[in-house]
Amino acid sequence: MVRKRPDPLRALTRKKFLNLHLPQIAAMDFFVIPRVGRDPLIGFFVIAHERRKLLHINVTSSPTEDWLKDQLMLALGTSANLKYLLSDNDQLYRPVRQFIGRILDLNSVTTQLASPWQNGVAERFVRTLRGDLLNCIIPYSESLVRARLQEYLRYYNQDRTHSSIDLDSPDGREPPKSADLREIRSASRGGGLHRRYFLEDIA
Repeated sequence: MVRKRPDPLRALTRKKFLNLHLPQIAAMDFFVIPRVGRDPLIGFFVIAHERRKLLHINVTSSPTEDWLKDQLMLALGTSANLKYLLSDNDQLYRPVRQFIGRILDLNSVTTQLASPWQNGVAERFVRTLRGDLLNCIIPYSESLVRARLQEYLRYYNQDRTHSSIDLDSPDGREPPKSADLREIRSASRGGGLHRRYFLEDIA
C-alpha cells in the first residue's frame, strides 16, 4: 500500500495547532489484537499529548456505542484541563461525536482520511504497546489481556521513560541521589516483562 504523502501546508497548519494547544489535547484510538483460531480482540485507549500520559486503556470482543461512551467517561470525565479530543475517521467514533461535545464538553478533532501522521502520538503508542507487551503474550482470553493492559498502564505512566519529555515518565520519576553507600535494586513490572531499577540505602 502506497502511503499518501502529507500536504506541506496542511501539515504546517496541523503542527501549529498541536503545538499551540499541546496541554489541552488528548488522542484516542483502537487497536486490534489477533488471536489464532478465535475472533480478534479490540483494544481502546486515550492518551494525553503533553506528558504522553495514558489516561485509560481497555479491551473488548465487541465495541458498541454504549461501551465506547463508558470508556470515554472513565478516561475523560474528570479531565477539566482538556479541550480537544483527537481521533481518526473510524466509523466506530461517529455515534459518539455528539456525546463528546455535549457530555464531555470537548471539541472532537478528526484527522483527514489516509493521514495517520496527524494522530502521531496515538499511532506511536500502539507501536510501543505492541513491542512492550502484545508481542510478548498469548492473548488467550479477554480477561487475561485486560489484566495485562492495566498492569502496563501503571508501568507506562510510572516507570517507562520517554525521549519527548526529557527521559522522564508521564507521572514523573524522582531523580536518583548520590550512589554512595547505596545499591542498585530492581522490581518486576508487567508480570516480569519489564523491570524498574532504583537505588536503595545499604542497611
